[in-house]
Amino acid sequence: MGDDLSVGELGRTVDALRREFQDGMAGITARLDRLVPADVYTLQSAHTDERISALAQGLQREVEAREALESQIERYQLAEAERRERDR
Repeated sequence: MGDDLSVGELGRTVDALRREFQDGMAGITARLDRLVPADVYTLQSAHTDERISALAQGLQREVEAREALESQIERYQLAEAERRERDR
């Protein structure tokens, strides 16, 4: 009988366990409150993918326009060099 808990000790132990359980559940709830629902995450990911794709397409158009402009400048410079040679 030396290891048996009294009713008061048993009640305190149960109360302590209950508090630990409630604290643990509060921690889990706090973490869950910070999570994004799967459907919202899916929509955000799809939107982000669309924006990245649109930006990549816009960047590609800019690169092509820059290359075209550089090519025009090069042709102009060659034509000017040839014109100056003819004028001499």
